[in-house]
Amino acid sequence: MIADRFELLRAKHTSIELMPTPFWIKELVDGKFVMRYINKAYGKAYCIPNGLDPGEYPGKTDYEYWPSDIARIYEKNDIDTLTRKGSYIFDEKVMDGTNRLIRTFIKMYVKDQYTGKVFIAGMTIEKDDTN
Repeated sequence: MIADRFELLRAKHTSIELMPTPFWIKELVDGKFVMRYINKAYGKAYCIPNGLDPGEYPGKTDYEYWPSDIARIYEKNDIDTLTRKGSYIFDEKVMDGTNRLIRTFIKMYVKDQYTGKVFIAGMTIEKDDTN
């Protein structure tokens, strides 16, 4: 039984790591959101294009990793998610020359039933909005 649970946990982690959708988990620690996990797609979509090393993000707050203007936006969205204590879905439009790209963010409030720790998990889905 324990071996089955371990295999399922490992399969879940591998699935999240390999999915093409950026995914992340932050933990609320002393009133600050600390990045605990980003998958490969997150690093490829957000860190590398901005000249940042994805391996340096886990363990840091947004203010320790991103420029303050970006960190402020991320913090506001995390606080909104925390306040709602549920799922939070919103769109962000990014202009790319003649095309418009819409990025849908899905953020989720998660409270560990055993430890009481609070996490914010999120993912993004990109859609081409050229029509």
